[in-house]
Amino acid sequence: MGKYKDFFIKSFKLESSIGKLYKKKYNTLPKKKKTQKEIDQLGNIQISYAIYYLKKHNPSLDYNEHYSFADPFNYFPNVIITVMITKTNTNHPYLIYSDITTNTIKFLLPFGNGAYQVETTYLDNAILNDELNKFDYMMLFIFFQQNILVRKNTMIRIDQFSLLSCHNISNCTKKMNEINKMKINQVKKKQLKEKYITFYQNKAVKFLTKYFLLLENQEFQEAFMFLRGERGKYKGKERLNTFFKNSKNLVGHLQVFINLYKYMFTTKDKFLSN
Repeated sequence: MGKYKDFFIKSFKLESSIGKLYKKKYNTLPKKKKTQKEIDQLGNIQISYAIYYLKKHNPSLDYNEHYSFADPFNYFPNVIITVMITKTNTNHPYLIYSDITTNTIKFLLPFGNGAYQVETTYLDNAILNDELNKFDYMMLFIFFQQNILVRKNTMIRIDQFSLLSCHNISNCTKKMNEINKMKINQVKKKQLKEKYITFYQNKAVKFLTKYFLLLENQEFQEAFMFLRGERGKYKGKERLNTFFKNSKNLVGHLQVFINLYKYMFTTKDKFLSN
């Protein structure tokens, strides 16, 4: 038991292991080297129980989708990991995992300042007090890694936040207004719009690629300056918070990645050094 880690790592026990429940349902045990189909089936069983306990933790939780995979490092071959995404708070997935030979399922609560989320100070203190073992650090690393992937996907897939949508790119919206005022026929207007939308989308991809490359290289201060550009070599230059519409919401979603990457690399280093 940990004084701080118990705030974000929760567990519950089943009447039998996920492996035995799998055998009962499919009349066979999963192979030692599992296929993706078996992993998905085990993950489906795992989440069917986890949702009940997660609903007790957060009554307003509304399931959307999930996906499952095995330990990518192959340190714990009996572990099945499931990422669950909710309809509300899409950017705050849950990580559910278990050793299928035991009857215990664990899950990591989303970090954040919202309802039923956990402030990262609890994680900071758990690390400081040496409460976490190798397995915990591996799960936390995977958790932050998957959180980053989910958030990136949201930025592209959900129109409200999509940084590739013309209405979220300052100069693209200006250009569309200019084209609308042109005294040309609708066919030419449509062609011009498609041309400039593609141009600004490609530019957005380059900007975002540069930002995430800085984060991948752990150049966090440079990433912040590229995002905000308040001083230093990015002052006065085109930067993310001027390229995209002046929306605190959009820029805020990008800034969150800085801490996510920091925690991802911290937990990975801890995992590999334990």
